[in-house]
Amino acid sequence: MIDSRVEGKDAIHEILAALKTMARQDIDVLVVMRGGGSWESLQAFNTESVVRAIASSKCPVLTGIGHDVDVTLSELVADVGASTPTAVAEALNETWDTLVSSLDRAEASIFSSFNRSLSEQNRIVGDARESIFRKYDRSLNSLHRKLTVNSSAVLRYFKNIEQMITKVNVTFQKVLGTVREKTKTIHKSIEHYSSSVIKSQGLAFKHQQNLVADNGKRLSILQNNLIKESRHTLNTVEKNISRLDPSRNLRLGYSLSYLNGKLVRSKKDIKEGESIETKLEDGSFTSLVKKVI
Repeated sequence: MIDSRVEGKDAIHEILAALKTMARQDIDVLVVMRGGGSWESLQAFNTESVVRAIASSKCPVLTGIGHDVDVTLSELVADVGASTPTAVAEALNETWDTLVSSLDRAEASIFSSFNRSLSEQNRIVGDARESIFRKYDRSLNSLHRKLTVNSSAVLRYFKNIEQMITKVNVTFQKVLGTVREKTKTIHKSIEHYSSSVIKSQGLAFKHQQNLVADNGKRLSILQNNLIKESRHTLNTVEKNISRLDPSRNLRLGYSLSYLNGKLVRSKKDIKEGESIETKLEDGSFTSLVKKVI
């Protein structure tokens, strides 16, 4: 217990000195009290230095300053404020039963709050797991749809090539049939001319022989031209097929980019933030569009 002035010009210094001395003591509760007095006589307990000293105390502070109608700042910052010294004594001698029961309630509240927090975290983890599974299923389904679309496109492409080859074969067979028919006709003409030559005079025979030779040359030229034309047609078709083959462009270092299974032909087809799939000769990769220039 330390006495000090509680009013007058020296009260503030003595109160602060007493608070500092008690702060160095090993105590459970710090009690600051004085007797009654007018509101003016309580002003030492309204000063900033005294209020801060009480507020910074490491142990609980119990005040008994003034009366019920007079409340100082020191009482407001204390842990418990009582109106009179008698009320302070009653507060110090209160039973611990209320505190013990409140500790039990606090313990139950802490465990309940922990269980609620744990349940909430479990729910959040479960929701996150379900969300991850749903996203994985959506990604897998999207990839399956893209593979189906691309497989259909490849099949249609090769069917078109097969149809083109079939048309080329038909055209070649027609050309070959025409050549054969013309050859047969020429052969018949030769036989006819040969018979006529045998029956005709020597000069006529020689004339027919020259005619046959000329026809033979023309036939040979015609046949060569037809064969060249057929070869040229086949080469052109083969070049067109090679040129239309997407894998040729991939082997040349080009790549094909797809957005949602559709070929990207212009920068207008894509937007920032979209994901595109790029195919190369030996595989593919997926890119995120950050900027469209």
